[in-house]
Amino acid sequence: MSGGRLPKPTAGPQSGVFSSSIGGTANAAPAGTLPMQLTYLPVTQDSVLRVRGEGILTLRGRPAGSDPIRDLLGPLCFGHTVLMSLEKIVGAETSGVSWLYQTGERFAAGGGRFALYAVPPHVLSLFELLEMTLPFQICATEADARAAVAGAAHG
Repeated sequence: MSGGRLPKPTAGPQSGVFSSSIGGTANAAPAGTLPMQLTYLPVTQDSVLRVRGEGILTLRGRPAGSDPIRDLLGPLCFGHTVLMSLEKIVGAETSGVSWLYQTGERFAAGGGRFALYAVPPHVLSLFELLEMTLPFQICATEADARAAVAGAAHG
């Protein structure tokens, strides 16, 4: 190598699903992993709606204009309190992170409350990397999320 220069990389920029912590060795979600699926969890004795996300946090493969949470809970959901578990999210793309941000804004505009819990480290890393001011709470557990939205209702 002459002149102290590093050789140019031969591969183009990488794209894909971010599924490991920054500095990790893997950058792709496990083969055969499906795009995000949302599941409505059983009703509890309060008015809080609970949703679980699974798979890859992405909007790829969805029809233009669709909104996964509105499609699951109905168009009036943004006026309610919704807690969303991301415990089973195995990868994330910017379209999914953008969707979460927009979802938080819709809940704020609609008079509802929205909080995430059990967020995997790779998704937290994306939020940190993007340096976003989030329009929702991020909590460790469902109980913490319940307390956060209850505090927001009184605050």
